[in-house]
Amino acid sequence: MAISDRSRGTILSLAGVLILSMDALALRLSSTSPWTMCFWRGPFMAIALFIGLRVYYGKSWVRHCRAIGRFGILIALLLGGRHVIFVVAVSYTTIADVVVIVSTTPLFAALFSAIFLKERTPLRTWIAILVALGGIAVIFAGSLGGGTTTGSILALVTAICGAGSLVLIRREKKTNMIPALALSGIFVFLAAVPFAHPLLITVRDLTVFAVAGLIILPVSLTLVNLAPRYIPAPEVGLLMLLNVVEAPLLVWLFQGETPGKMTFVGGSIIVAALSVHFTQRRVK
Repeated sequence: MAISDRSRGTILSLAGVLILSMDALALRLSSTSPWTMCFWRGPFMAIALFIGLRVYYGKSWVRHCRAIGRFGILIALLLGGRHVIFVVAVSYTTIADVVVIVSTTPLFAALFSAIFLKERTPLRTWIAILVALGGIAVIFAGSLGGGTTTGSILALVTAICGAGSLVLIRREKKTNMIPALALSGIFVFLAAVPFAHPLLITVRDLTVFAVAGLIILPVSLTLVNLAPRYIPAPEVGLLMLLNVVEAPLLVWLFQGETPGKMTFVGGSIIVAALSVHFTQRRVK
């Protein structure tokens, strides 16, 4: 039985977000600065992806890397910029403020899709996005408002970069943009070089960086960035909001970091919004 493009895109997104949630646990296990994390994680991810491309495409892998063109380079800059700007934003404001603002990514994805791709976002998707954002606000309600305007602006830029990359991948869906993802790892590394302290790490830190950079990030981000080839960018962004629910639960299970009651309430709202949205889509 053939799988439809919608089912394929949804499965890719869900699998990618599930694996990406493990990155929160990896971050908790590290004791170094965010810039040092970027210094190591970026190259590890790039190496893993370039090796994967070499294995998959054989001797023609370089040709496929070149095929991404100027849009691929732009996607790489947006993905790398999203990662780096997120790190900087956290240094200016609270995690709660950053996460809530970054969660507006599907809103920008819907807007950009309408403007640049002429793709109409269904009303049910808009409603699901707004309800899910309400759930996220519930999760972080107790911590909101403790940051600065600069941090909030940077978080907003992070959301715009994320949405822009999803929409561009959707636009260039006939081209494999995994090489752009690998290139973004190099950009992250270059941005971190002036601020990182790469030698002030433990063996445990290096192990965590290797697992995250060589396995978690390349696998999860590859799946997520393949999804817009099959479903609209706003839906991919909407599914990525599950990371807000899954990541704290994984840290709780393996690190004993108990989430607050509002995490469960907000998480239930997000899961309900997504369930209703995708159930309605299947019915129609």
